[in-house]
Amino acid sequence: YIATSPGMYAAFTGYLSHITGCRLFVADYRLAPEFPFPAGLDDAIAVYEAVLDTGVPPERVLFAGDSGGGGLVDSLLLTDKAKHLPRPGGVLLFSPEVELVLDEPSVTENADKDILPAQIPTEPYLHGLDAHNPFISPVARDLAGYPPTLVAFGDEEMFRDAIRRFCADLRRDGVDVVELEE
Repeated sequence: YIATSPGMYAAFTGYLSHITGCRLFVADYRLAPEFPFPAGLDDAIAVYEAVLDTGVPPERVLFAGDSGGGGLVDSLLLTDKAKHLPRPGGVLLFSPEVELVLDEPSVTENADKDILPAQIPTEPYLHGLDAHNPFISPVARDLAGYPPTLVAFGDEEMFRDAIRRFCADLRRDGVDVVELEE
């Protein structure tokens, strides 16, 4: 299950499938501003339930997400709405948006280097919710029980510091994590 936009990632997901030999399913979930949080989360839960209903064992499922899709994966794993679901076998996060408070030094330090706009428009997604909501910004949460995780990101990203902190939190809570920083 890949939490990301299908059309935009066709080449990437095709390559992942080719090199891993895995079947991939790319979810086309609802996006803000038309559908603010938790619409995408509700869709992700429904997709995972549907995948499990086909008989795929949860330990054979990897969640993956890039940028906002990475944040959605975190929300899916940490929300009470999904507590009834079994943990997947692992997680792949590519430059995940793990913190939407946007108060880390890397946000301003890397604003002119990152592909993201200098003023990241979080309000359409949050739609009045506090960016400190632990299901939106999992940094500093108890992450015990989180599946084995690979996190890949760049040192010139605006979310770099939050991603580093998230990886440290995973290690603190005993999660097997591989951190790839370019």
